[in-house]
Amino acid sequence: MKKLLTTLLLTVWSLIVLSQTDAYAFSLTIGVRDNSYQSFTWGETKLLEKNIPIEFENKDITIYTEDVQYYQTLMPEYTIDGGSYWFAYDVNMKKCKFYMVQSNGTNFVMVEYDDVCIIYGVSYE
Repeated sequence: MKKLLTTLLLTVWSLIVLSQTDAYAFSLTIGVRDNSYQSFTWGETKLLEKNIPIEFENKDITIYTEDVQYYQTLMPEYTIDGGSYWFAYDVNMKKCKFYMVQSNGTNFVMVEYDDVCIIYGVSYE
């Protein structure tokens, strides 16, 4: 009975999470900023083994990586060539910039901190 209940709860939870998904990340690139904060050193872009769901709800963004990432964006929205960005805070109240951009026909979601930048290649539903 316990196993059946657990399976049922996991199924319902999965349906809720998947029904709210707005995008899926399929690639990952990480950049580390140099000590003078002038430029990033970029790692290799890797295709992800499985797509990562991304949910956008009002000002809240959730990226369902192994360690789920939560961001709350702040107004106003700033526009740049190919997209927009917002200042945001993560779950630890660390300030960052959250970008949604398109370049060469590919969509990207980017999270930029002072010392690191995480870029996800995404496809929207």
